[in-house]
Amino acid sequence: MSALRAGKHVLCEKPYSRDPADVEQAFATARSAGLVLMEAFMYRHHPQTHAITALVRDGALGKLLSVRSTFTFPLASLTDVRAQPELAGGALMDVGCYCISGTRLIAGEPLSVFGTETRGRTGVDMAFYGTMQFANDVVGQFEASFVAPQRQALEVVGDEAVLMAFAPWRTDWPGELRVVRPQGSDVVPVPSVDAYVLELENMADAITGAAPPLLEGEDALGQARTVDALYRSAESGAVVRL
Repeated sequence: MSALRAGKHVLCEKPYSRDPADVEQAFATARSAGLVLMEAFMYRHHPQTHAITALVRDGALGKLLSVRSTFTFPLASLTDVRAQPELAGGALMDVGCYCISGTRLIAGEPLSVFGTETRGRTGVDMAFYGTMQFANDVVGQFEASFVAPQRQALEVVGDEAVLMAFAPWRTDWPGELRVVRPQGSDVVPVPSVDAYVLELENMADAITGAAPPLLEGEDALGQARTVDALYRSAESGAVVRL
């Protein structure tokens, strides 16, 4: 907010906030000043992500049924910024946000959510497990953790085929994109590019007016609303409707 008030364009680390009101205020400030504010989900810029959304959109999997996602790694020290509650630390905010973002990209905005968390000594969620209900009976499930072994995955299930991404978020890790059908499976070719470079190029194009920012305020607001609802569900032990 200080940078925006100083007239600076901002590429902000993800997620912008778990508070939807913060997101609304920030993007309203940017719009009124003619500035670019973009949330830094670098994986969204990668050709693999575009391929995933195109396959789902074009019906390659048939009718969408469910989305399952994972992003975990063991956090080495509780002095890490990710473990500090005053800085909005926690597995949901740090790695679960990717699972939420990817599922929303595929299935739209959730209608309701249910979350379960395991808290650590500093008070943040060291593991978070979520279920999200979408329109057309689509269900999203995810695991985010600072205690499980390092892994990431995205599985999109249709009634005709399953799409499996083995490195959906950190696209610099080894992995492939595969469509699995009853009669066999096919690897979907994906170029090897740096998602961070693509993100910065999009930010530069948005600033110069050459192209719109890939990630705008509505997406950041949907992300914050979902994160907030999941935390409220974990605290109450009840399903939260959005």
